[in-house]
Amino acid sequence: MTVPTAARDTAGTARVVSLTAVAAWVLAQIVYSLVEGSARDTATMVVLCAGSIAMIVDVVGRRGVGRAVAIIAPVSAIVFAAEVVGTRTGFPFGAYGYVTDRIGPAVADVPILITAAWFMGAYAVWRVAAFVLPTARSGRIAIGVVGLVSWDLYLDPQMVAAGLWSWDAKDAGLPGMEAIPLTNFAGWAAVGLVVMLVFELRRAAFRCRLRHRRHGRAGGARGRRGRGLAPPPHPRHHDTHRRTARGGSSSVTHSTWHDVVVPVSPVLSPHRLAPRSRTRRPAVRIAAALLLVIIGSLSLTSCMERSPYVGDRLWGELVVAAKASGDSKGPQIEIPQSMAGSVVADAYSENGMVGTRVTYSALPVGQFNELGDLLLEAYPNSPVSMDLSTKRNGDVVRFRGSTDLSSLTAGQDLVSLTVQFAGPISATNGKQSSDDTATWTPDAGKVTDLSAEANYADPGTAAFGDWTWLLAGITLAVVLIVGGVAYTTRDASPRAGRT
Repeated sequence: MTVPTAARDTAGTARVVSLTAVAAWVLAQIVYSLVEGSARDTATMVVLCAGSIAMIVDVVGRRGVGRAVAIIAPVSAIVFAAEVVGTRTGFPFGAYGYVTDRIGPAVADVPILITAAWFMGAYAVWRVAAFVLPTARSGRIAIGVVGLVSWDLYLDPQMVAAGLWSWDAKDAGLPGMEAIPLTNFAGWAAVGLVVMLVFELRRAAFRCRLRHRRHGRAGGARGRRGRGLAPPPHPRHHDTHRRTARGGSSSVTHSTWHDVVVPVSPVLSPHRLAPRSRTRRPAVRIAAALLLVIIGSLSLTSCMERSPYVGDRLWGELVVAAKASGDSKGPQIEIPQSMAGSVVADAYSENGMVGTRVTYSALPVGQFNELGDLLLEAYPNSPVSMDLSTKRNGDVVRFRGSTDLSSLTAGQDLVSLTVQFAGPISATNGKQSSDDTATWTPDAGKVTDLSAEANYADPGTAAFGDWTWLLAGITLAVVLIVGGVAYTTRDASPRAGRT
């Protein structure tokens, strides 16, 4: 018999939806490289939404809604918990923070689309790994982890440059991407490993249920054939085969999922072999339990002890000005997009000098170290420089800097830097205006060294409280639930070649 028209139409609709999402995904990435500002943020959201829809439609089409939720829910819970813990403590990725008002709504200071992006990338990489190594579980996991980390090597530099998130440590990365610490890639590998294990556990549970169903139907058919009530079975084909349901004549098509024969999703076909009993639908109950875990995690995030800023942050201002002359506005600075959330530039006019005042608030030390690059923009035709470096050693934060204003003229040009630390200053060669603030005004025409030391605890370490451990425990519980389901639904029957 032929495949029912309704089934073909539904399957075709699913394919159209998936291909449309993929087309939008690719197109949005092309547009992303051609636009700037808010248009680029919109392109980013389209990329994440379209890619996530394509992956979700794929997993639903292959597994059905219930089993798809049983995959998507634990993966989403794990990556969301990792992001919440990471932004509060710096573990396991390193100290970083998101800009939460540019790519859609955020929960617990983590944009919702970030969780969708994790699933999009992880599932796509795992599907490729399953295609390459359909029978080697360890190989699939290894390819999945390496693939995820490789994807982040491409993704993170672009998103940091766009200012969607920023890192506190800017000198601990790979050559060419020093702004992204190595701990980020280690964190991706660790979280990616957990996600790949979830995929594999759900896959193993699915295969076990299929074997049990085939064994049960095969046993029933043998009994009927022994009594002369059923014809011998037809040979199975590698790609598809048809089986007639008991007591009926309708034919149901089965297709291959990786290396095993699986039934077409109930979403894509209105015909089923037989009504499912409650004992055969553990995925629905598991998915409901995992959704409750996610809801509980969201409610607990408000209880977590959070430092206002992960890692060291600095406050202050940078002034560049020149003696007023006619209609001249003095040196001008345009703030790069990557600093737009923490740095503001406005006009400066005091004591006969005009120019630009750059005010920064809660600026990560990595971006603070880049403030010197703004001086080059203020004096594009003069070989001026300002090198800044801030590092922590235990509870001591050391600031070192050097300015070369040899090409500027004393009495005609002004450069001033003010830095406020999160704790008291113990030593400085600048002018200290309070116990935590110092100002340097290097002489024009000279090279000047800047230095300061402040003593206070690392806010990232202080943020790791008991509620963080609780949230990490919830994530572990999700993994154990999935593992327990895979274990209890495993095929315990003897296998050929094994005793």
